[in-house]
Amino acid sequence: MHILIVDDEPPAARRVQRLIKEHFQEPVQSIKLLHGVEPAVYYLQEHPVDLVFLDLEIAENSGFELLEQAAHKSFYTIIVSGHPEGAVQAFDHEVVDFVTKPVQPERFQRALERLYTARKNRGVEREALSLPGEEGSETIDLASIECVRSDGNYCVLELYEGDSRKIRKTLSALEQDLGPNFLRVHKSCLVRKEDIVQVHSAANNTYQVELKSKKRMPLSRSVREELRSGHME
Repeated sequence: MHILIVDDEPPAARRVQRLIKEHFQEPVQSIKLLHGVEPAVYYLQEHPVDLVFLDLEIAENSGFELLEQAAHKSFYTIIVSGHPEGAVQAFDHEVVDFVTKPVQPERFQRALERLYTARKNRGVEREALSLPGEEGSETIDLASIECVRSDGNYCVLELYEGDSRKIRKTLSALEQDLGPNFLRVHKSCLVRKEDIVQVHSAANNTYQVELKSKKRMPLSRSVREELRSGHME
């Protein structure tokens, strides 16, 4: 998971960073600390982010400006603020939680539990993805997506019709968006479960999974064992 902390109070930002390291249940690939809205907007434009911890009062700006300027549906947001009067407006922006300063470990843990629930439910009964573009958003039916592979700071949606779409989003976030019909077969790709037809050995003691279209994707050793044992849900 890639995490961004936006807070103009360095001690508060470092406290959130420490709590993340102490309480997060899954691997964290990166934690970036920024102290202003403008640099945070630029950072989000250039880097995939899964979760933002956001203060509401940042120098002369408001944290809401970040939510309004960024494509905030591409990441989850937990507000960390000393101004509880902003909670109602915050939830209008569909944030995961609103945690008041100073942040206590028990309250931080509850916010993470709400995050895990939101991620679990995100792909349930979802039928399409909205992809932002220069000329507006494009809607892609989930049923048209064969697989997804990571490509630097982007992910590429490969469609059955042979076309593809590139989106600035992490593979972890897309895994939640796509729901249980897709399987993370490797750190670099997702495939539709029902399309898996065979597992192959490859060079250098690696493995590949073959899809109905004859396309082959990299397969991790752990997922290979789950597929062979029949323990994959």
